[in-house]
Formats: sequence, structure tokens, C-alpha cells
Amino acid sequence: MHALALYIAAAALAQVPLYGDIPKDVPTFVIRESDGSTSYGALYVDNDWYRSEAVSLGPAQRPTIVYDTPWNPGSKRVMKLPEFSIETPVLREGRLKRDWESAGYAPVSTPQGELYFPKSEIELAQRAAEMESALLSRDAAPESSGNAPAAVSQGTPAEPGFLQQWGLHLALGAAGLAATAGVFWRLVIKAE
Repeated sequence: MHALALYIAAAALAQVPLYGDIPKDVPTFVIRESDGSTSYGALYVDNDWYRSEAVSLGPAQRPTIVYDTPWNPGSKRVMKLPEFSIETPVLREGRLKRDWESAGYAPVSTPQGELYFPKSEIELAQRAAEMESALLSRDAAPESSGNAPAAVSQGTPAEPGFLQQWGLHLALGAAGLAATAGVFWRLVIKAE
């Protein structure tokens, strides 16, 4: 039941896989900028991902650096070549998991694989599942204990009888038949 609540919450949220926009098989690089800062990203050159592990671009080629921050998509920048060094897939996966965690997300196993959701949304889904199970167990308790009369005495309305439920329908149907018979009698039988 809890997994169902998480799946429902996942459908309503923007779920993101661990690797985000950069495919798993595309090499990522540790990028050391001219100001000394370090970032991580992949290169997009000539409308395709740069798949070589060594950066060797011509002087006229300006790569688009796609930053490896799936929790903050759309971070791209065209720039002159900074210093690149390859990031191994194992190091990338570990870094992404740590950075997802620090960005306020947590992994959830789904049929589509491991996806990341905001922690606050996961907590809300878990709370909803707990509330649902408490409600179901509360509603199931009187039935299992055999105290049906106690449930009626606590203010649970009894089901309406046949006439209460269908009486108005029967009366309207009878009135319609009487009106039809009256019109038929007056126009057809009395006119003869």
C-alpha cells in the first residue's frame, strides 16, 4: 500500500533518474575554470555528445558544456576551452548520489528504475500511506469483532428500504402511465 502511494506521488511529481539529461555512457569531465573553480559536465560539440575520454578539439570548435547537475537542469555554457580531466563512471555515480542528497532529493525504486524525488514529497506520500492504513484498520476493526449492532447504535445510518429508495420513482412512473391512459381514453376510446 505504501509503494502505491509513492507511485501515485511519483506520477504527480517531476521524477528524474540519477543521470539526468547526460546519458550514462557519455564521459563527464572535471572542469577547472580559469578562476580556479571546479565543476562537472559533459561536452556537446557539433550537435552530438563528445564521447572521447581525452579532450582534443580544434581551435575553431567551441564546445557547449552541459553541467552535470540533474537537479538543476538546463545549465549549459559555451566557452573557451578550460582544463579538462576525465571523471570515471564510478566517481560520477558516487558524486551524483551525494549531490542529489545535498540538493534535497532521495532515491525511490520504481518499475522504471531508481528515480529521485524531493524528500518533502516522499515524506508526504509516506504520511498519506500511514493515514490510509490507519483509516483502513479502524474501519476493518468493527467488522472483524462482530459488533455490527454497536456500529448502528453509534450513528451509522441504516440502509434505506426498497420503498424509501424507489418509492418516488414508482410514483412518478405510475403518474406517467395514468396520464398516458387518460389521454388515450379521451382521444381514442371516447372519440369512437
